[in-house]
Amino acid sequence: MPGARRPASELNIHCHWCGNLFYAKKRASIYCSMKCSGLARRTGERLCWQCGSYFKPRPSQRFCCRRCANEFNNTTHGKTGTRLYIIWKSVKNRCYCPSAGGYEYYGGRGITMDEAWKQSFDIFESWALANGYANHLWIERNNSNENYCPGNCSWKTPKEQAANRRNADKMYLNLL
Repeated sequence: MPGARRPASELNIHCHWCGNLFYAKKRASIYCSMKCSGLARRTGERLCWQCGSYFKPRPSQRFCCRRCANEFNNTTHGKTGTRLYIIWKSVKNRCYCPSAGGYEYYGGRGITMDEAWKQSFDIFESWALANGYANHLWIERNNSNENYCPGNCSWKTPKEQAANRRNADKMYLNLL
């Protein structure tokens, strides 16, 4: 039935022998077919998820060597030094790194970052570009007591940001 949801017990995983993506009904399934299972048992080998070569693994080993594991886990987008990347990294640090400057005003107060943004710079970047990011703007939480998420963030100038501070109302009242 097209569009039907699969039960939560089914997992979308890669076959450890041929690398094909398949749905496993049990977490213990690591081969897409009996053929792959038989070949793996006879040879004792597994497919490296990075380079595609076969190797004799230790338990739960997915890569043939440390280099392949590092390449798989550290694939980069090539935008590490860009202004937008620095903004994304700063938001993450303010929310999750206790030694970061300003942590007590963000992560210390329970302010977090959208899970998809936290996991992927590319997702954050696509949101930013679709929502008016420009080099002269900074990310702003519309409600300063809520998290960094697509529904609560926008791009503002520093002057616009100054009006959205927790103490902005207090400063206004002191002027009266």
